[in-house]
Amino acid sequence: MRRMLATLMLIAVVTPSASADEFAGWVTVSGVVVAVNQDDQTVLVDSPDGLHLFAVDPAADIQIEGVGTIDLASIRPGARVEVAADSWAGMTIATSLHLATALHAAKE
Repeated sequence: MRRMLATLMLIAVVTPSASADEFAGWVTVSGVVVAVNQDDQTVLVDSPDGLHLFAVDPAADIQIEGVGTIDLASIRPGARVEVAADSWAGMTIATSLHLATALHAAKE
């Protein structure tokens, strides 16, 4: 019994904790879209505190105020955006993008 307990304690000490290094928490950024890369599924946003590069979750909720749901390809530079993201393992993954300005691909 003591040997088993000692082994479990050793495993608990040796096993690295993911929470401190990998899970940094939620981030919300408001700014202007600088660039969208559909191939890499990324969005670059310029905010008052600098540039932020987000990897966009394939299941992210992307909405334009007053219009509804859109896809990543519909976002254009210059659009005002609020991004909710989760920082994990050194990456910032956007789970929600809400745009205040509807800038679409086709200008007619």
